[in-house]
Amino acid sequence: MAPLDRKNLKIAQFNLENFFVYMDHPMQTSIDQISETDWQKQSISTFDNKSLHGIRGIAKCIRDMNADVYALCEVGGIESITNFAKYFLNGEYKPFSIEGNSDRGIDLAYLVKSDLPLKVELRTHKERPIDFLYPHERQSVLGGYLDPKHSLKFSRDVLEMRLFQEGKAVPEIVILNVHLKSQLDKDNIDPLGKDRRKAELEKLLIIYAEVYGEFEKKVPVLIAGDFNGIASSQTTDAEFISLHKKTALKDVFDIANIPAEKRVTQLQFAPSGKCWKKQFDYIFVSPNLKDLVIPEETFVYRFKDDFGVEMNLPSTLNEKRKLASDHYPVMTAIRTGVDIPDSE
Repeated sequence: MAPLDRKNLKIAQFNLENFFVYMDHPMQTSIDQISETDWQKQSISTFDNKSLHGIRGIAKCIRDMNADVYALCEVGGIESITNFAKYFLNGEYKPFSIEGNSDRGIDLAYLVKSDLPLKVELRTHKERPIDFLYPHERQSVLGGYLDPKHSLKFSRDVLEMRLFQEGKAVPEIVILNVHLKSQLDKDNIDPLGKDRRKAELEKLLIIYAEVYGEFEKKVPVLIAGDFNGIASSQTTDAEFISLHKKTALKDVFDIANIPAEKRVTQLQFAPSGKCWKKQFDYIFVSPNLKDLVIPEETFVYRFKDDFGVEMNLPSTLNEKRKLASDHYPVMTAIRTGVDIPDSE
């Protein structure tokens, strides 16, 4: 990558968990002094604002990680991320978002350091068909009720960010931010959402191939997101097998040799109290980035207490609910000021 005003480019992926930050009324007091009750009254939306505790906790994490770019999930639109950047990060980061397809109002977004000397270009893939229909929809197609070309789209989006040096026509790096289909299946037609998630993953890989090939595989591409399943090369859910068989994408945790127990990004608790420790959040890089990943700066960030001490993973659902988010962020850094090696 071309030289920047820093030795590396730090990139983080973070699911902020229902991150609604609406400020629909004039503030009667400072943001530092407002009560939780009055804060919730700031929103006239059907979605509650995220708690002040959660928002301030996330702001603390973002400052502590000090990444240049954050690829974010579950953000309540451009309004929420703009309010957050202005009132809770004091303009240290510039917000970017495009409304996606979520029926819960949770969009993809980015935060980019205000002093990062790169121009931002944003692209959405929300209108791309994923070449998938549920069984009852396929029957309707065969019965002539739907256009045979009909297909579902991404349940959220693939939000693409291209970062350019001033005056350059070719980007320094491209980031594909994704939040794949959840494991919820309220209609009981796709157990754990696996079929649709697989279709979204397959289309994501097509988009990746298009972007990577656009510049003859010379521009590095990074995929970051909440995959809502286990996409690791160590243990791979069935819907993600093609990620490892069909592409040369590399998990930054594999590059940095991070042990399995330190890759956990989400804990799921059963009513009985049983806990499953999983990695749902990932950063994958194109082959021409694998030798530029800095292992020492590649990790899952753990939340810290008021004294700056890293907290243990929660042992109960109650403890988990007290965290700033139900996901832990993933962090990596890419060396800059060096030539991009030839792609495989």
